[in-house]
Amino acid sequence: MKNQIVFLFLSLFAFSCSDDTQVTLQEKVLGEWQINSFVMNSCPDASENIPLTTANGEGCLDVMGDRTCMSIHIFENGIAEIRDGEIGEMESVETLTYELDEDNNTINLCQGLEDCETFSLRDDGLYNDIDENGCICTFGFVRM
Repeated sequence: MKNQIVFLFLSLFAFSCSDDTQVTLQEKVLGEWQINSFVMNSCPDASENIPLTTANGEGCLDVMGDRTCMSIHIFENGIAEIRDGEIGEMESVETLTYELDEDNNTINLCQGLEDCETFSLRDDGLYNDIDENGCICTFGFVRM
């Protein structure tokens, strides 16, 4: 009987000391994310690869003469907004829905039922990898 009491005590102690503060994927992705980087590699014609480009302090990228300023705001209610445009200028706002995939650590931002983009949470950043004619384009976002 004494061994059973000791075992029960140790079991309760171990259970009470377990880490119940595991953060969900939703908690990790909620908030505003600003574009931070772009790279295009693995192109069939290596001369089309674009080296890593990082954003300036306002969250804008200059890639091949095109300037992109973008942020994603992920809300708790299953809605996300993508803002595109420089601060102080006319910016466009697109409202999307999202679905989380805890197993793959990804979030799908969708416009309608079929048109979705997958972002993965890696190294405290959100990344969107797109295959464009054999070139892999990767957009990186950091939390604001």
